Amino acid sequence: MKRYILHTPFNIYHFEATTWQHAVHKHTYFEIIFIIRGNGIHTINGNTFDYTEGDVFLLGPEDYHGFVIREPTEFCFIRFNESVYRHSSGEKDNGWQSIVKTLLSTSSQSRGTLVADKQEKQKLHNLLAVLEEENKRDQAPYFTIIRDSLLRSMLMILARNLFSQTPARTQTNDSAEAILMYIRQHIYQPDKLTIDHLADVFITLPHTSASFSRNRRANP
Repeated sequence: MKRYILHTPFNIYHFEATTWQHAVHKHTYFEIIFIIRGNGIHTINGNTFDYTEGDVFLLGPEDYHGFVIREPTEFCFIRFNESVYRHSSGEKDNGWQSIVKTLLSTSSQSRGTLVADKQEKQKLHNLLAVLEEENKRDQAPYFTIIRDSLLRSMLMILARNLFSQTPARTQTNDSAEAILMYIRQHIYQPDKLTIDHLADVFITLPHTSASFSRNRRANP
Protein backbone atom coordinates (compact mmCIF):
# COMPACT_ATOMS: atom_id res chain seq x y z
CA MET A 1 0.00 0.00 0.00
CA LYS A 2 1.35 3.41 -0.96
CA ARG A 3 2.39 5.76 1.86
CA TYR A 4 2.32 9.53 1.32
CA ILE A 5 5.05 11.60 2.98
CA LEU A 6 4.80 15.15 4.31
CA HIS A 7 8.10 17.01 3.87
CA THR A 8 7.08 20.05 5.93
CA PRO A 9 5.43 20.29 9.39
CA PHE A 10 2.25 21.77 7.89
CA ASN A 11 0.45 21.84 4.55
CA ILE A 12 -2.98 22.78 3.14
CA TYR A 13 -4.29 21.09 0.00
CA HIS A 14 -7.54 22.59 -1.35
CA PHE A 15 -8.96 21.15 -4.57
CA GLU A 16 -12.04 20.01 -6.47
CA ALA A 17 -12.54 16.59 -8.04
CA THR A 18 -15.11 14.67 -10.03
CA THR A 19 -13.24 11.37 -9.69
CA TRP A 20 -10.78 10.24 -7.03
CA GLN A 21 -7.34 9.82 -8.55
CA HIS A 22 -5.52 8.21 -5.63
CA ALA A 23 -5.35 4.55 -4.68
CA VAL A 24 -6.10 3.57 -1.10
CA HIS A 25 -3.11 4.83 0.89
CA LYS A 26 -1.59 5.66 4.26
CA HIS A 27 0.34 8.75 5.41
CA THR A 28 3.28 9.66 7.59
CA TYR A 29 1.23 12.52 9.09
CA PHE A 30 -2.13 13.54 10.53
CA GLU A 31 -4.85 14.88 8.29
CA ILE A 32 -8.07 16.85 8.86
CA ILE A 33 -10.35 16.45 5.84
CA PHE A 34 -13.05 19.07 5.20
CA ILE A 35 -15.87 18.45 2.75
CA ILE A 36 -16.68 21.92 1.41
CA ARG A 37 -19.35 20.69 -0.99
CA GLY A 38 -20.37 17.52 -2.82
CA ASN A 39 -21.11 14.01 -1.66
CA GLY A 40 -19.95 10.44 -2.05
CA ILE A 41 -18.41 7.61 -0.07
CA HIS A 42 -15.37 7.74 2.20
CA THR A 43 -13.72 4.41 3.05
CA ILE A 44 -11.50 4.49 6.14
CA ASN A 45 -9.72 1.39 7.45
CA GLY A 46 -12.26 -0.79 5.68
CA ASN A 47 -15.25 1.13 7.13
CA THR A 48 -17.52 2.85 4.60
CA PHE A 49 -19.29 6.17 5.26
CA ASP A 50 -21.42 8.48 3.17
CA TYR A 51 -19.97 11.99 3.16
CA THR A 52 -21.68 15.27 2.43
CA GLU A 53 -21.13 19.02 2.66
CA GLY A 54 -19.80 20.12 6.04
CA ASP A 55 -18.40 16.78 7.16
CA VAL A 56 -15.02 16.69 8.89
CA PHE A 57 -12.76 13.64 9.20
CA LEU A 58 -9.56 13.13 11.18
CA LEU A 59 -6.97 10.57 10.08
CA GLY A 60 -3.74 9.43 11.68
CA PRO A 61 -0.54 8.06 10.14
CA GLU A 62 -1.65 4.42 10.20
CA ASP A 63 -5.16 5.01 8.83
CA TYR A 64 -5.78 4.10 5.19
CA HIS A 65 -8.56 5.59 3.12
CA GLY A 66 -10.02 6.47 -0.27
CA PHE A 67 -13.06 8.20 -1.79
CA VAL A 68 -15.78 7.37 -4.27
CA ILE A 69 -17.18 10.68 -5.55
CA ARG A 70 -20.88 10.77 -6.45
CA GLU A 71 -21.17 14.52 -7.04
CA PRO A 72 -18.28 16.89 -7.81
CA THR A 73 -16.60 17.50 -4.48
CA GLU A 74 -14.54 20.34 -3.09
CA PHE A 75 -12.05 19.08 -0.50
CA CYS A 76 -9.64 20.78 1.85
CA PHE A 77 -6.95 18.66 3.50
CA ILE A 78 -4.96 20.05 6.42
CA ARG A 79 -1.82 17.98 6.89
CA PHE A 80 0.45 18.26 9.92
CA ASN A 81 2.80 16.24 12.08
CA GLU A 82 2.89 15.63 15.82
CA SER A 83 4.91 18.78 16.49
CA VAL A 84 1.55 20.55 16.87
CA TYR A 85 1.28 19.36 20.49
CA ARG A 86 4.94 19.14 21.45
CA HIS A 87 6.35 21.83 23.69
CA SER A 88 9.94 22.79 24.36
CA SER A 89 11.83 21.43 27.32
CA GLY A 90 10.89 23.41 30.40
CA GLU A 91 7.76 24.87 28.82
CA LYS A 92 4.68 24.51 30.99
CA ASP A 93 1.84 22.27 29.75
CA ASN A 94 -1.15 24.60 29.49
CA GLY A 95 -3.67 21.77 29.31
CA TRP A 96 -4.43 21.78 25.61
CA GLN A 97 -1.35 19.69 24.80
CA SER A 98 -2.63 16.63 26.65
CA ILE A 99 -6.11 17.03 25.12
CA VAL A 100 -4.75 17.26 21.58
CA LYS A 101 -2.37 14.37 22.20
CA THR A 102 -5.28 12.26 23.46
CA LEU A 103 -7.36 13.23 20.42
CA LEU A 104 -4.60 12.27 17.99
CA SER A 105 -3.93 8.97 19.75
CA THR A 106 -7.60 7.96 19.97
CA SER A 107 -8.93 5.73 17.23
CA SER A 108 -12.02 7.45 15.86
CA GLN A 109 -12.34 6.03 12.38
CA SER A 110 -15.35 3.79 12.98
CA ARG A 111 -17.43 6.94 13.55
CA GLY A 112 -17.05 8.70 10.20
CA THR A 113 -17.41 12.46 10.43
CA LEU A 114 -16.46 13.65 13.91
CA VAL A 115 -18.93 16.52 13.99
CA ALA A 116 -22.70 16.18 13.65
CA ASP A 117 -23.89 19.54 15.01
CA LYS A 118 -24.41 22.14 12.27
CA GLN A 119 -23.10 25.04 14.37
CA GLU A 120 -19.98 23.12 15.32
CA LYS A 121 -19.36 22.32 11.66
CA GLN A 122 -19.76 26.01 10.81
CA LYS A 123 -17.22 27.02 13.46
CA LEU A 124 -14.68 24.62 12.01
CA HIS A 125 -15.25 25.79 8.47
CA ASN A 126 -14.96 29.44 9.59
CA LEU A 127 -11.62 28.64 11.24
CA LEU A 128 -10.56 26.88 8.06
CA ALA A 129 -11.29 30.00 6.00
CA VAL A 130 -9.15 32.13 8.31
CA LEU A 131 -6.38 29.52 8.37
CA GLU A 132 -6.26 29.39 4.57
CA GLU A 133 -6.00 33.18 4.36
CA GLU A 134 -3.24 33.29 6.96
CA ASN A 135 -1.37 30.50 5.17
CA LYS A 136 -0.97 32.81 2.16
CA ARG A 137 0.93 35.27 4.37
CA ASP A 138 3.69 32.98 5.54
CA GLN A 139 6.20 35.85 5.65
CA ALA A 140 4.02 38.06 7.85
CA PRO A 141 4.94 38.73 11.49
CA TYR A 142 3.71 36.10 13.96
CA PHE A 143 2.57 33.84 11.09
CA THR A 144 3.61 30.58 12.77
CA ILE A 145 2.00 31.51 16.10
CA ILE A 146 -1.30 32.46 14.43
CA ARG A 147 -1.32 29.40 12.18
CA ASP A 148 -0.62 27.01 15.04
CA SER A 149 -3.23 28.67 17.26
CA LEU A 150 -5.90 28.27 14.57
CA LEU A 151 -4.98 24.63 14.01
CA ARG A 152 -5.05 23.90 17.73
CA SER A 153 -8.45 25.57 18.03
CA MET A 154 -9.75 23.23 15.33
CA LEU A 155 -8.32 20.22 17.13
CA MET A 156 -9.85 21.30 20.44
CA ILE A 157 -13.29 21.59 18.81
CA LEU A 158 -12.83 18.14 17.28
CA ALA A 159 -11.82 16.78 20.71
CA ARG A 160 -14.88 18.33 22.33
CA ASN A 161 -17.16 16.72 19.77
CA LEU A 162 -15.48 13.32 19.84
CA PHE A 163 -15.19 13.08 23.62
CA SER A 164 -18.76 14.28 24.21
CA GLN A 165 -20.07 11.22 22.38
CA THR A 166 -21.63 8.99 25.02
CA PRO A 167 -21.08 5.22 25.14
CA ALA A 168 -24.78 4.75 24.35
CA ARG A 169 -24.18 6.29 20.93
CA THR A 170 -21.43 3.78 20.18
CA GLN A 171 -22.32 0.62 18.28
CA THR A 172 -21.98 -2.68 20.14
CA ASN A 173 -19.29 -3.98 17.80
CA ASP A 174 -17.30 -0.82 18.60
CA SER A 175 -17.42 -1.32 22.38
CA ALA A 176 -13.70 -2.04 22.82
CA GLU A 177 -12.80 1.20 21.09
CA ALA A 178 -15.32 3.09 23.25
CA ILE A 179 -13.77 1.68 26.43
CA LEU A 180 -10.25 2.62 25.34
CA MET A 181 -11.37 6.14 24.49
CA TYR A 182 -13.09 6.51 27.87
CA ILE A 183 -9.94 5.33 29.67
CA ARG A 184 -7.81 7.85 27.79
CA GLN A 185 -10.26 10.64 28.66
CA HIS A 186 -10.17 9.80 32.39
CA ILE A 187 -6.63 8.50 32.75
CA TYR A 188 -5.98 10.94 35.64
CA GLN A 189 -9.23 10.08 37.44
CA PRO A 190 -8.70 6.61 39.01
CA ASP A 191 -12.14 6.61 40.63
CA LYS A 192 -13.69 6.57 37.15
CA LEU A 193 -11.58 3.61 36.02
CA THR A 194 -12.64 0.99 38.53
CA ILE A 195 -14.29 -2.17 37.21
CA ASP A 196 -17.58 -1.28 38.94
CA HIS A 197 -17.64 2.23 37.51
CA LEU A 198 -16.76 1.09 33.98
CA ALA A 199 -19.46 -1.57 34.15
CA ASP A 200 -22.02 1.09 35.11
CA VAL A 201 -20.91 3.45 32.33
CA PHE A 202 -20.99 0.78 29.64
CA ILE A 203 -24.02 -1.16 30.86
CA THR A 204 -25.89 -0.12 27.69
CA LEU A 205 -23.48 -2.19 25.60
CA PRO A 206 -24.50 -5.86 25.91
CA HIS A 207 -21.17 -7.38 24.87
CA THR A 208 -19.26 -5.04 27.10
CA SER A 209 -21.44 -5.35 30.19
CA ALA A 210 -21.37 -9.14 29.94
CA SER A 211 -17.60 -9.06 29.85
CA PHE A 212 -17.47 -6.73 32.85
CA SER A 213 -19.94 -8.93 34.74
CA ARG A 214 -17.60 -11.88 34.34
CA ASN A 215 -14.68 -9.77 35.55
CA ARG A 216 -16.65 -8.53 38.53
CA ARG A 217 -17.53 -12.05 39.57
CA ALA A 218 -13.88 -13.04 39.22
CA ASN A 219 -12.68 -9.94 41.08
CA PRO A 220 -15.20 -9.14 43.82
